[in-house]
Amino acid sequence: MARKGPLIYLWEDPDHLQVSLGPALIKEAIMTAILAPHHFKSPDEGPSAKFNAAGNVRAFVEAILADKEMRPNFQDGLQNQEILEAVEIPAHDRCWVDLPLNS
Repeated sequence: MARKGPLIYLWEDPDHLQVSLGPALIKEAIMTAILAPHHFKSPDEGPSAKFNAAGNVRAFVEAILADKEMRPNFQDGLQNQEILEAVEIPAHDRCWVDLPLNS
């Protein structure tokens, strides 16, 4: 039986998930740490490795050695920030926004 409730993964504690089990704990926002299943953990190798800290450093060094641009780059981050701002504006001002945002 599926139940609704929060499930939180913290980069600072990759071995655990924070969960709230049961209606009373959900209502009071009481979280419990459980061991994270292996597929939630950030691998040290493979396609997802670039998303952990060691993978980012490795990708940065490899980009320098290969004389190529690191991805994600500043432009990717800027576009991501624009999307985050486009979500925040309507939540605050109750309006629609178009992308790209006007400065």
